[in-house]
Order: sequence, then C-alpha cells, then structure tokens
Amino acid sequence: MQRIFLQIITILFMCQFAGCTMIYHSVKEKRDRSYREGVDLYNQNKYEEAHDRFKTVVDIEPDYKEARSYLTKTEKLIKLKEKQIKQKANQNYNQGVALLKRQKYEEALTYLLQAKNEDPDLVDVDEKIDECRTKLAPKLKQLLQQTKRLYNAKQYIQAYQAYLKTKFYSPSNAEAEELKGKIEEKLNEKAKKYKTNGWEYYKKKQYAASQQQLQLALKNNPWDNESKDMLNKVNGRLNLDKNYNNAITLYNNADYFAAKSAFTSVNNVEQGYKATDHYLNKINSILTTRVPEIYNNGLALYEKGDYQSAVTEFNRVLSINPGHTMAQEYLQRAKSKLEIQKSLQGGK
Repeated sequence: MQRIFLQIITILFMCQFAGCTMIYHSVKEKRDRSYREGVDLYNQNKYEEAHDRFKTVVDIEPDYKEARSYLTKTEKLIKLKEKQIKQKANQNYNQGVALLKRQKYEEALTYLLQAKNEDPDLVDVDEKIDECRTKLAPKLKQLLQQTKRLYNAKQYIQAYQAYLKTKFYSPSNAEAEELKGKIEEKLNEKAKKYKTNGWEYYKKKQYAASQQQLQLALKNNPWDNESKDMLNKVNGRLNLDKNYNNAITLYNNADYFAAKSAFTSVNNVEQGYKATDHYLNKINSILTTRVPEIYNNGLALYEKGDYQSAVTEFNRVLSINPGHTMAQEYLQRAKSKLEIQKSLQGGK
C-alpha cells in the first residue's frame, strides 16, 4: 500500500514538473517573439506598437537589458512625435486664422480642419470652422444646385462626386443628405446585375470571372462597399493561389527557408490550403537535418565579427528548432554586439 502511495506521489510530482516546464517554455517563447516583433516594428518607425511589444517583454523579464533600452527609446520617440503633431496643429490653426482675417474662407477652412484633425482639443478651432462655413454658405448653395442638375441629367457618378464636395462646406446638410439617398438608389440599380453575377461566380469558385463582374459593379457604383468587400475576398483567393504556386516554385528550387515562409503565409490565411501541410512537413524534415550545419555556420560568422549574418543564421536554427538553447544564447550575444557597434558609430 505504501509503495502504491509513493508511486502516486511520484507521478503527481512529475506531472506538476512537466506542467511547469511547459508553462516556462510558453512564456519564454512569448518573450522572444514579442522582442523580435518589437525590433521589426521599431525599424518600421511604428513606435507605439513596438512600445507595446517591449513592454510585454519587460513585464515577463524585468532585467531584459535590450528590451528595456528599446522601451526607453520608444517612449522618447512617442513623446517627440506627439509634440511635433501639436506644433503642426498650432501652425495650421494660426495659418487658418490668418487666412480667415483676409477673407480667404476656403483656404482658411482647409487649414482649420487639418488643425482639428491633428489636435481636436485646440481652443476656438470649432468656432473658427463654423465662422468659415457660415461665410461659405453661398458656395454650398451653388454646389447643391449643381448636384441636382447632374442627378436630373442622369449623371449619377458625377452627381455623387458633387455631393461629396458638399461635406467640406457642411458635414450634415439635410438637403444634401436627401440628394445622397436618391443618387445612391440609382447607382445601386446600375451596379446590381454585376454585383449579383460576381457573387454567383464566387460561390462557384470561378474567381477570375467574379473579379471581372465586381469590377464592373464598382465601375457603375464606385462607392458600393459590399462590392468592394466582395472584390477584396476574390482578390484574396486569387492571391492565395498565386502565393501557393510561388511557394511550390521556391520548394522545387530547393530554397527551403523561403518556401517555408511562403507556405506558412498561405497557411495563415487558410489552414491546410491544397497541399500546404504536406509541403511544410517535407520542408521541416529536410531542414531538421541541416540544423547542425546552419548553427555551425552561425558560430563561424559570429567569430569573424559578422554579427548581422550570424543573427540571420541563428534565427534560421530557431525557426526549425525553437528550443535550441545554444542558438538562443548566441543570438542574444550577436544582437548585443550589434547594439555595441551601433552605439560606437553614434547610433547610425
């Protein structure tokens, strides 16, 4: 009985240990993924998104030196960007007020609307915009008359374009909104046949034909959001097939890393598209046998001081085997060396 009890205790301990190990690896993977994404976003000047990623890394590991450094940089850059936006808003506001005083109402309104877009909390900007629009009331009246004439002449696209211009002078004019409804009804009638055909072809998976019909629908009604959404779906299917065929070409050319990335992108859009899983399994099998070769190549590049190329090789190892601890260690070392080089070169 005692022996059975000890076996149960041992099994429970092992399960708990295995569970903790899985959690550790999951958190570590999230940390490393967030760091890589943060660096990519930082290099794309997407500082707010990068800041979020580095904050995640630091929350997981407060002593992660590189992440803390990036976190400080992004915070400074975000504050600088906000300051520049406010300065630009003030410049546009002052320019708008100056033009308003000179009775150049359309130009003034353009600057004031831009200022409000940049900084909605600007003092008096709404009052100045209203003043401009009051002065421009005769222009609005002329534009409404033009919209009616175009509608009566059955020039519905031009009529809708004229309606859109009225939004500049008055964003919620009742007469303009009534005209909008009438024009949209006519535009929808002209596009309906092509839109219906496009949907029918889509259901039959005849995507090229569907694309052609939806393009005709939008030619008759460029503002039909449903047709736009459908066309995006159709283009997505056509691009998916194109990307799949490109991935096969890369595979046949033995460019396995590029092929893996291409097939993974296809799989992210539609899991198991055609033979994607089959190709990914074959690629992973091929690349697994090359891990020692790629890792050793990374080490050689690291020893030569070519840290950027070494980073590429270690990342390749980790894309095949995320648990390769030595590749993880040398990847961080190489990144640290690159940061030192960058600081010595004055941050260039």
